[in-house]
Amino acid sequence: MAEVPLQLKLVESIEQLRENVRSFSKDVEENKELLKELNLLQKGQCWVYDPDTKKFANAKFAGYSEMNAAKYKQARSRNRSTNFDGRKCSNKIKDILGVKEWLEDKNLSKSLKTFAKSWLNNDVLAKIDHSNWKFVKLPKTVGVVARARSMDRAVASSLEDSDDISGAEGGKRLLAHFQTERNSGLAAAVKRLWRKDDPALDCMVCGFSFSRTYGKLGDGFAEAHHQKPLSARHRKSVSTAEQFDCVCSNCHSMLHRMGDKMETSALREIVERLRQK
Repeated sequence: MAEVPLQLKLVESIEQLRENVRSFSKDVEENKELLKELNLLQKGQCWVYDPDTKKFANAKFAGYSEMNAAKYKQARSRNRSTNFDGRKCSNKIKDILGVKEWLEDKNLSKSLKTFAKSWLNNDVLAKIDHSNWKFVKLPKTVGVVARARSMDRAVASSLEDSDDISGAEGGKRLLAHFQTERNSGLAAAVKRLWRKDDPALDCMVCGFSFSRTYGKLGDGFAEAHHQKPLSARHRKSVSTAEQFDCVCSNCHSMLHRMGDKMETSALREIVERLRQK
């Protein structure tokens, strides 16, 4: 029986890199011999670090989409017949993160050794030459994403009395980290449009209204949820009013916890099912 070809595809986004770091950590935790078995600390020179989780993954693990330990071992065993290429991975990761080089970092080197101590004994660690380790950092997502406000007031003013609402969003800008640009003026204009039909701005998922609950304090307050997350965009593109859903803060958070399955209809089914119990 012919062997099924192994399909390997390079990652295309920061979120895919972040997921592979999580996957690597999970696989290592579930199989404490994995680091030793794959000999990664000796052979893996380039490492991706996620400051959100303080976890690592080597470049060849992080660089291919939907990677896991079983797939990694399979790819490595067929190295000559697949495109399992460390140079391609490292170049692709640099391109996604917008960095020129993998860099030596004594602090990250120390953290990687600490990360490995949970699974390797000191005798094994002592034999590892970490002088060639190099690193790249993923951008933080916890507590550091700020809204872009430079032109929001002007956009909101220009859209004040218009039902034809559109505006550019989703571009990437390099600050201390990559930041997804959000057009809060557009979101404000979308909510004004919604209020013409629904002054209470009822949540499309659970029906909660800030104005009915908090009176004047909550008047006009709701959250505009992008039906398709801005993080999936790699360049600026136009958002329209039809691409937003009116939700409360709690449901908005739950939608984002759903990951790729975030849909207001799916979350509404969950809420209604639980209410019927």
